[in-house]
Amino acid sequence: MFSLPLESVHTLLDSLSYIYEQAAYHLLSAEKLKVQLYDVLQVAEQQGAAIAFVWGEQREAYLTNLRERSFGTPQVR
Repeated sequence: MFSLPLESVHTLLDSLSYIYEQAAYHLLSAEKLKVQLYDVLQVAEQQGAAIAFVWGEQREAYLTNLRERSFGTPQVR
């Protein structure tokens, strides 16, 4: 679909996963994530805007999912 080799697709997904994990860890808003992508990582404007948009749309669901996860201990309900 994107005419990327499979290895590049894996690298892209791993990179996006890391970016979103870090955004969650630091509780970044979509706007702050966009600024960090532009200023620190020097991501192109269009790509940075797309990454930040997805984060803005999915941030609360992702954070809720992380809060509900068990980190190596039995889950008690």
